Amino acid sequence: MPDALPALAVLGCLASDTTRIVNVAQARIKETDRIAVMTQELKKGSVYSRRKDGFTVHRSDLTGAHVNGHGDHRVCHGACPAGMAAKGKRSIDTAESAAVTYPGFWRILQALEQRFIN
Repeated sequence: MPDALPALAVLGCLASDTTRIVNVAQARIKETDRIAVMTQELKKGSVYSRRKDGFTVHRSDLTGAHVNGHGDHRVCHGACPAGMAAKGKRSIDTAESAAVTYPGFWRILQALEQRFIN
């Protein structure tokens, strides 16, 4: 679950109801404290509440923002659906870290965006 947490957090913003991510305290000891990092970045465009072992995300209309990937490949991967769904300009610091586990990530994402978004 700690690896899926960033993407699930973002998908929670797009869900029709409240999303509760619980019992994932181990996510605090990955490349970053993913609970702290995702709630920090989500507060730029959504509503959430944080707990020791997880957090709750409420449906949000995402707006463009500059987010920090915190050098964590999973955070960068997870931020992408948010950027694609957001209205307005968006960017990710340390985006190059996505290549750690998926070297072709940005190329594939750009192709998908051109095909389905533009």
